[in-house]
Amino acid sequence: VERVSLSSDRTTAVVTPKYDPNKKRVILVNDPDLINTLSNKGVDIAVLPQTDDGFWFRALSSLFFPVLLLV
Repeated sequence: VERVSLSSDRTTAVVTPKYDPNKKRVILVNDPDLINTLSNKGVDIAVLPQTDDGFWFRALSSLFFPVLLLV
């Protein structure tokens, strides 16, 4: 493994193998030693920033429901 990109909540990871160009997405178990194990093996570790995918849905719904009440 060349690189591991962890999600901000450490539930999933994108793994980049050394000899395979295809990245793999894996679901992680709660392993407190995962970071230490990867570091000891020389794996490049990155933590992805938290995404706010529901922002636009919340913004539009906060405008839609008051308009619906007025109709």
